[in-house]
Amino acid sequence: MEQRVKDLEDQVKDAKSGLVQSYLSRLSPSFSACYNSAQAIELKRGECTPGTRISVLAHMNHWATLSGPDAGSVYWLNGMAGTGKTTIAYSLCTELASKSQLAASFFCSRLLPECRAVQRIIPSIAYQLAQYSLPFRMALFKVLEQDPDVHTRMPSAQFQSLISLPLLEAQSTLPPNLVVVIDALDECENKESTRVVLDVLLSNVLDHPIKFFVCSRPEPEIREEMMVKIGDSKVSQLVLHELDPNVVRADIEKYIRAALARLEPSSSVIEKLAVDAGVLFIYAATAVRYISDENFGRNPEGRLQTVLNLNSSAPGMKQKNKPIDQLYTAILRAAFEDEGIDEVERADMTQLLHTIVTAQESLTISALCGLLKLKTDGRVRAAIRPLWSVLHVTGTNELVTTLHASFPDYMFNNERSGVHYCDKKAQHATLARLCLDCIDKTTPRFNICGLESSFVSDRDVVDLEDRVQQAISAQLVYACRYWSTHVSAAYQNQQLVVLVQRFMSTRFLLWLEVMNLTGHIKSSANVMRTADAWITSYIGNQELAEFIHDGWCFTTCFASNSVCSSTPHIYVSMLPFWPSHRPISRIYKSRHPRLPVVEGTAVDRRQLALSASWSFDNTVDYATFSNNGERVALVMGDDILIVDAHSGRTLLDPLKGHTSQVTSLDFSPDDTRIVSGSWDQTISIWNTETGSNILGPLDGHSDWVRSVQYSPNGTHIASGSDDQTIRIWDALDGTTVLKIVLPEDLEGTVESIRYSPDGACIILHLSNGVLSVWDTKIGELVQGPLEGREVAVGSVDYSPDGKHIVTGSYDNSIWVLSAVDGSMVLGPLIAHKESISSTRYSPNGKHIASGSDDGSLCIWNAQTGQIILGPIHSHSGFVQLSYSPDGTKIISSSGDNTVRIWDAGGKDNTLAQVEGCSSGICAIACSHDGASIVTASENDLHIWDSRTGRLILGPLKGHTGAVTSVSCSPVGNCFASGSRDETILVWDAQTGITRLEPLKGHTRQVSSVDYAPDGTSIVSCSWDKTIRVWDSRTGTVLLGPLRGDTESITCVRYSRTGAFIVSSSYDGNVQVWDAQTGAIILDKRQEVVAWTESVDFSLDGMYIVSGGRNKILISDARTGETMSEVVLEQATSYYGKFVRWSPDGHTICTTQGEKIHVRASESIERVLVSLEGHTDDVSSMSFLPGSASIVSGSQDKAIRIWDIGDQVRKSTLPVKPDC
Repeated sequence: MEQRVKDLEDQVKDAKSGLVQSYLSRLSPSFSACYNSAQAIELKRGECTPGTRISVLAHMNHWATLSGPDAGSVYWLNGMAGTGKTTIAYSLCTELASKSQLAASFFCSRLLPECRAVQRIIPSIAYQLAQYSLPFRMALFKVLEQDPDVHTRMPSAQFQSLISLPLLEAQSTLPPNLVVVIDALDECENKESTRVVLDVLLSNVLDHPIKFFVCSRPEPEIREEMMVKIGDSKVSQLVLHELDPNVVRADIEKYIRAALARLEPSSSVIEKLAVDAGVLFIYAATAVRYISDENFGRNPEGRLQTVLNLNSSAPGMKQKNKPIDQLYTAILRAAFEDEGIDEVERADMTQLLHTIVTAQESLTISALCGLLKLKTDGRVRAAIRPLWSVLHVTGTNELVTTLHASFPDYMFNNERSGVHYCDKKAQHATLARLCLDCIDKTTPRFNICGLESSFVSDRDVVDLEDRVQQAISAQLVYACRYWSTHVSAAYQNQQLVVLVQRFMSTRFLLWLEVMNLTGHIKSSANVMRTADAWITSYIGNQELAEFIHDGWCFTTCFASNSVCSSTPHIYVSMLPFWPSHRPISRIYKSRHPRLPVVEGTAVDRRQLALSASWSFDNTVDYATFSNNGERVALVMGDDILIVDAHSGRTLLDPLKGHTSQVTSLDFSPDDTRIVSGSWDQTISIWNTETGSNILGPLDGHSDWVRSVQYSPNGTHIASGSDDQTIRIWDALDGTTVLKIVLPEDLEGTVESIRYSPDGACIILHLSNGVLSVWDTKIGELVQGPLEGREVAVGSVDYSPDGKHIVTGSYDNSIWVLSAVDGSMVLGPLIAHKESISSTRYSPNGKHIASGSDDGSLCIWNAQTGQIILGPIHSHSGFVQLSYSPDGTKIISSSGDNTVRIWDAGGKDNTLAQVEGCSSGICAIACSHDGASIVTASENDLHIWDSRTGRLILGPLKGHTGAVTSVSCSPVGNCFASGSRDETILVWDAQTGITRLEPLKGHTRQVSSVDYAPDGTSIVSCSWDKTIRVWDSRTGTVLLGPLRGDTESITCVRYSRTGAFIVSSSYDGNVQVWDAQTGAIILDKRQEVVAWTESVDFSLDGMYIVSGGRNKILISDARTGETMSEVVLEQATSYYGKFVRWSPDGHTICTTQGEKIHVRASESIERVLVSLEGHTDDVSSMSFLPGSASIVSGSQDKAIRIWDIGDQVRKSTLPVKPDC
């Protein structure tokens, strides 16, 4: 029994051990980065030659043994390229490991992706620490059990969870003076992230029982961080290129003597080589590699002599680079002047050499062969072989890299490399062409990995990895990831424009497949953003610019949402739902006819492309982009959350410190800090990388802090409070620089403040709506108070040039003021239905974004006040807005717990709420060919493309009163409009110019106009109780004024033959007139309780449909007898019943408030289809010629096109009798 219990305990122990290891494996450590990994030989890592670097290593080992607060927890070994840093670090690791002092090592290298990714450093160190110490391993296991994905967080969060917490728990069990070695930190791929990791290490290391040894070049992002800590005595430093040159030379001599021992070189030869090397071990290493090529099998004596004969006084070489430049030049000269190679081989060598130094990441021999079209791998190997002294081939996959980072620097400098110079821009152009051609030649062009179902996510496809490996080559992956980088870095080239055009129109979706299947979908938006920025530099390529921008929107939308978990959904979900008028849809939908067909307003009129939507557990009171656009800060109650701007992924634990609601926050100009203000009357400043509180809480205000903002130069912070004061704070030490006490006569509390772009002034607005501008240096009132409207909280902003101020009001209006004198420049801009909660200028000053308590957002033209986008009903509560720094995105937040990212940079954003119309649609008509739609909105007219929704012309101005009616000529490119200004205008629909002088004669507003079927005349009616018929070509009166009613006439329509005119009036009368003589043929008062607003003839002219406030009637056009009727609910809105008989005579369309009903003409009470979608009263509608569609205009500012053909046919199918 005891044995069974013991066996059971062992099984449990083994199971737990396996579980722990599985959690540790989730950290995705970089095994290749360990100093003595399997890749160490391939990467040329190794120890110092015995007897060299003795004093340097002794100095570092002594540091490693020191303890106590003054010992220094970080040692920085730095030196210029080629001074031997990695070899020294390797030797240190070997010595530390022999004494069990090496806790972990991470040797960065630009040659391997897993060794140059900054985000892998801390998880890899944690993994190695877990292998070193069992207590640490178990403490780390507890952390990973609670948060298995913590390794994906920002470096500060990684360090806190993966290293700090487990270390503190296991501290008592660890030996003293453990060391973590990080080499070549400068070779990481993201310089900003490198700075962040270093900052995290330096900020936290004093609190932990481990030391850090860091090797790097003295690059700015590293040097700046280190020098601050060196000043604080937290870092020890050794600079290799500042060591005694005699000591370094002696070490180099020892290295050369050992490496060239087979040649038995004389002391003078060794001394000459060492003198030439100076302090650069890379010179010596490169010379040795060149001389000993193929195991000393390629004339080593001759090669040695070549190196010795280098002319150290060669012209054009700067002293610093002279030795290594001469060596590189000699090696390349020998390689290219070898008589054993022909011109084709020399061309291959040049092409490969230039490609390798310009490529954005290292490529294998196979990938180079495929990308450069060199047919066989052997041809690539043959071309690289003479260059092995400067190139390096590693691993079984034969990854080709430069031997040292100094070699590309040499190649890209014409003065240094001479005939071997690589013109970087020209080579980028070459690689751009090769990348685009590689993608273009790829087959199949659809479903490249043959995925069978969209119901299965990619990760659940069992053999997906094998499929990807077989279908997607390494060169294709490279081409897909970097084509836009090469395009944007190349010389401007029309050929590239053509190639990119072809890519966008034929291979875009294939490219997206590859990016998703190979795990690079998160960077795909950046690829398209790079292309989008590139094409804007070309003039006259608007079509391609729109195409690329649409591609960016499409990619961002796909990559930011869960739909990307299944690649087939590019075609199954993304493409069908993409707006049909956008370039991606126009090109690709027709090529995939078997895909789902999705139609309707929500798709075709989709607007302000929603790039991403993130949900949270709490109300998001405010959201703002960082100044580099990479992060977003969110206010959630009394907490602040920092998330990734592309994915919404949380980067730090919530920033906690305020004890009440956070009201405002702002990023510092360099993005290293965030300032926040709160109801708790304090201000705090936070480190954006670690989340720690740097300054504060700063006390000074005696009531709620409403608003805070950094000055444009980042040196000061302004705050406004309910205590009626403004304070200017020193952003570095938190001291109060200036206090402005508002005069008592201003009354009200400070609601919001904004710095002027030059930082000289602050505008503030008070709770009573008063605006004022104050000098930030002396605190004097510069301008104001400006009174007039109640300004909403958070809704004041300066234009980027400082010339204007935009305000939003509680009365739903937006105004633009002069920042010079406070005069009104623009406004009121009205589109929102409730208070304005936010107004922001775009970074380029061309647009104004507004958010409202009604949950909507708009974008306005900042010069004209025309609405460009919106209102978009994006949220269910108040909307706060912020632009991204490049102006291409808007972030919106709300009380509905969501944050949304919108594409604000679209070249072709089509709106359901019509661009250019700041008020509702009051009249609508279609051109005779159905290609365009004319709308009236207040005094203006617009002409739209009925297929795409694009504005063709407008606003057309001519009327001085609101336009009440429009009608298009059935035979030409013109239309007529009637207005409250008592006139009729005839317009040219192609130019937007009026063809005739205003047609005058009516003495009150014109209520309706209609063209005769032959287009020769126009009939009009008015509230002056008359009807007139005009010659459409000359404007002369043909008939009238015709009088026959005692009330205002509301509507006139010609019969289909043009022989008759029907009119309706407010007293319910319907009259039929002879169109030639003006004689009354029928005068019949309809049985309508309220006035009749609209009439129309049937197709054959035998019947009339009339609509009023509570009835719709069909009557005989000859006798006036009622044939059928439908009683409606009493209408309360201004816009009542509008009626139209369909061109085929089978249906009648009627309106009732926000709805449109399609009714059977033979039985009007029967509703075949109800069309719902408008959010306000439908004011006008028309049948679209040549289609089974209805066009409607509404007070919600929307134009909608409804296809009712199938719905009507289904509704009118005969019912099969029961058998």
